[in-house]
Amino acid sequence: MVCWQRDCDSNEYSRDELALWYSNRPDRRAFGMGIFFTGYYAIMTAGPPIAGWIYDRSGNIFDPIIMSIALFGSVIFVYGMFRLIKNNEKAILART
Repeated sequence: MVCWQRDCDSNEYSRDELALWYSNRPDRRAFGMGIFFTGYYAIMTAGPPIAGWIYDRSGNIFDPIIMSIALFGSVIFVYGMFRLIKNNEKAILART
């Protein structure tokens, strides 16, 4: 474990601090960033052609903007799912 301002041998770490350290370990961080950038670039690659197709089909300039608003709004849903997974992980760590 990395120690910044505390003695590593002491038991001063709360469960939340341990869960945060566990989720941000370097060996797990690389995998998480790989998943994040894969999804990010997949959406960034597919988004403009889909928005162009929506514009070509509808002829309305605001329809692709509505699509981008929906994508932006989906971040709230994805963040909620992430927090749900993290809370379940904390519950699992608390049981051990």
